[in-house]
Amino acid sequence: MTIVIIIVAIIALAGLASFIVKKKMGYIGMVQTNYVSGIKGLSDGVKVTLHLYPDKLAINNKQFISLERIKSAKAFNEDQLQEKQKSVIKRAIAGGILLGPLGAVVGGISGVGTKTKQQQVLFMTLDYTSVDGNEENAIFVSDVAAEKMALLNFAASLNKKIGNEEKTYQNTYEV
Repeated sequence: MTIVIIIVAIIALAGLASFIVKKKMGYIGMVQTNYVSGIKGLSDGVKVTLHLYPDKLAINNKQFISLERIKSAKAFNEDQLQEKQKSVIKRAIAGGILLGPLGAVVGGISGVGTKTKQQQVLFMTLDYTSVDGNEENAIFVSDVAAEKMALLNFAASLNKKIGNEEKTYQNTYEV
């Protein structure tokens, strides 16, 4: 029991030490999201952590973009259709449990095909100038409710920090 308490205390102290170091560096906030495109050296679809400091945006605390080079951060929702295979086996088992052999046959037949589900995702685009002087656009995405809200707040904090008065959030619309 004492060993568990010691281990928990060590982990808590390590977390506190990391937080103190970040605060001394002027740490403003962070968000975890999925990377889509626009930054050299990152693979599409990887989970990244964005850290906002007074003078830079850090991606996984390995890559940095100076806030002076960031033009804007915009967040917008988009509906995505997600297709998923129905499970013949699961439906057959459920039908069999509920209604016996006939239920297993009917359940199995109902499991053929796909089902479509609509899901809303939040994208954040980051317009910036690369160190080479090229105009770039990085894209991040989240479909988890808590991450979506954190990503939206992060975009607003970033825009405030760089002095961008543009509207951070936009619903998609057809043109």
